[in-house]
Amino acid sequence: MVTPISEDDARGELRILNSEVANLDYYLAVRLEYGWMFGWRTERGRS
Repeated sequence: MVTPISEDDARGELRILNSEVANLDYYLAVRLEYGWMFGWRTERGRS
């Protein structure tokens, strides 16, 4: 069974792995049915 996690929790796990994707200023998150997809922001800054 898949347990959904929040975007903050997903980014927290990515921070532990020293992933650049944890940076809100550069990567946006899109919720999928079974997880998160992260992509490069075309414009800097949080939205």
